[in-house]
Amino acid sequence: MELAERTAILEREIVYYSRLGYRIQSQTTTTAQLIRPRTFSCLMATLWLIFFLVGLLIYLFWYLSKRDDIVFLSVDENGRLHRTLPWTTSRIVGWMLVQLWRGLAALGRTTGRLLAWPFKRASARRS
Repeated sequence: MELAERTAILEREIVYYSRLGYRIQSQTTTTAQLIRPRTFSCLMATLWLIFFLVGLLIYLFWYLSKRDDIVFLSVDENGRLHRTLPWTTSRIVGWMLVQLWRGLAALGRTTGRLLAWPFKRASARRS
């Protein structure tokens, strides 16, 4: 595949990522490194504060641990586009928060069953 065609493929992908808020950090004819700066959401912070008071602390912790999003783009000799998204701290923290939420939900279900168990036995004996 011609170099001009490979460059055109890369340019189309750069335009796509530019619409998502990424900026070009470095670029060659067949590769590019794009970066999207982290952003603080006042709406999310307010919602976390209103609904879950401790959630604001969780959101602030997540924001402070978040890094800029980086994507590496390259086009090989056959014209195939390759994207590389590094495993960033924000993804790790996000994954940890999801696991924590799942664990708390499972604990709540288990605790609810354990707390309801004696009452179910007592009501079964009465009838």
